[in-house]
Amino acid sequence: MGQSAGKLTKGDAEKKDNTIPSIIKKYCKEIDDKISQLKLEKKGDGSEQKLEDYELSIFYQEVCRAVQEMNREHGGGTQLRVPDTATLKDAFKNYKEKPGDLPNIIKTIILNMGFEGKGFMNVLYIFAAPITGALVKKGFFPDLVSDNVFIPVITSASVLVLASLNKI
Repeated sequence: MGQSAGKLTKGDAEKKDNTIPSIIKKYCKEIDDKISQLKLEKKGDGSEQKLEDYELSIFYQEVCRAVQEMNREHGGGTQLRVPDTATLKDAFKNYKEKPGDLPNIIKTIILNMGFEGKGFMNVLYIFAAPITGALVKKGFFPDLVSDNVFIPVITSASVLVLASLNKI
């Protein structure tokens, strides 16, 4: 007994750091690296507008990749939306004005883009129906059916209804 405890902590230490702040930090570095590399490649080209368009497309791409990774790592039923073009253009202008403030700019984008999906609501339905049913049963029909039978039946029925409605 207790011999696997070391293995569990050792395996946890080897896991990648996939928290949202670490993902933001990773993609901020990607944006800075790619834009600085682009500036070195296009230096002396004379096409400032074209360089700005390339920078904007790199910024768009990396923000969308960050959103995609956050959805993959922390997803489930609720997903982050990809920000709209106007939001990204405003964020890019802020980045051009204050390049050192990129993590805060990306955090602002993520906070403003909202969520998509109803994963939380489905879980709420699965658990709320049995709890509500049990409370109603205890209030009106306390001795009609045993709780050991009633709660699993109503839980199964709520899952069946959600599955038939293509909610889960």
